[in-house]
Amino acid sequence: MRQQRQSDRSSIICQVLSFIAGNIYNGQNSQRRRSAPVLYGIYATRAAPLFPTKLAMNLTLFFKICALTLLSLLGTTRAHESSYYPYIPNEIPCGEGSHPAFVHNSYTYIAPLHKFTNITGSFFDIVWLGGCPATVTTGTDNVPGATRAGPCLGDTFNETLTMYSAHVDELMYTYHGRPYAPTLPGQPTIHVESYAETLRFESICGGRATYVDFISFLCTEDQTAAYIAWNELHTDTMQSVAASLGAPVLAGDCLEYQNKK
Repeated sequence: MRQQRQSDRSSIICQVLSFIAGNIYNGQNSQRRRSAPVLYGIYATRAAPLFPTKLAMNLTLFFKICALTLLSLLGTTRAHESSYYPYIPNEIPCGEGSHPAFVHNSYTYIAPLHKFTNITGSFFDIVWLGGCPATVTTGTDNVPGATRAGPCLGDTFNETLTMYSAHVDELMYTYHGRPYAPTLPGQPTIHVESYAETLRFESICGGRATYVDFISFLCTEDQTAAYIAWNELHTDTMQSVAASLGAPVLAGDCLEYQNKK
């Protein structure tokens, strides 16, 4: 309903601005027609134009630009929503007795993107993330709606793919998980009501390096323990993956890396 009202308002505003622009332009043209020669070099009496020709054209263009700008602003309901970066609601609501937790990890390595996506590109093949394989899958791999499940860290994970986007310079996908109670070595058991994670692998430095991003939202009774566990899982995972590829950490920016070569 809100989106419909915004669309209606933007449509009305655009119509009004277009009407004003049209009247300015048509009025100017009518002034030109009245100034045309009538007969034997005698000119018809004419009123002074409302706006000079160049000003009328500029005002017409101005109102059209305003109309398009308002349409784009009022018609937008979510930031960053596009076919390339579709909006995925990861900040899941937490039930009674559970609290929201947020974990963000990022890493950069000197290795091309395809080296990482060859390992991480399949939703069904999760063994690289924590060493736990999916023993049960449904749906089609890498198609939203697919599910994966399997034993891991003392419990069984059950996750559903909600978004998958693969391009030559980036891989990104999101999945939601059901209740899960993992126990990492040396850590207490963590009871997670639900969680959502987005993984992103992006080509940087002209294709010579890769940026890795983990964004996790969790509902848990112990936020600190959940953060420690998820942070440790992501970091240990990426260290293992990078080591298997012989990919060193990119310390600094691309220019600094190029200067060291």
